[in-house]
Amino acid sequence: MRILASADVHGIWPVNDWLLTVARKQQVDGIVLAGDLLGCPEGFETAEEAQQHEARLLEELLKEAGVSVPGENRQTGLPSREPPICPAVRDE
Repeated sequence: MRILASADVHGIWPVNDWLLTVARKQQVDGIVLAGDLLGCPEGFETAEEAQQHEARLLEELLKEAGVSVPGENRQTGLPSREPPICPAVRDE
């Protein structure tokens, strides 16, 4: 089984794009995102609003890649999905 793991991206979007590129090229079975995924972009009234916006963007990026994972962040989390793993990962 091939697992790609990452943490502490802090909203650096080129890193997210790179991770998904690597996942596709290496044909990983699952992706583990261990937290602190979101940054705090300007233009929002509160840090929570900024991170909720980033969480939605990240959720869409992961959905396009066929990945569904719950996330955790100090301010806000990604919406939880069932099952909380990449669909390619399965019990055998």
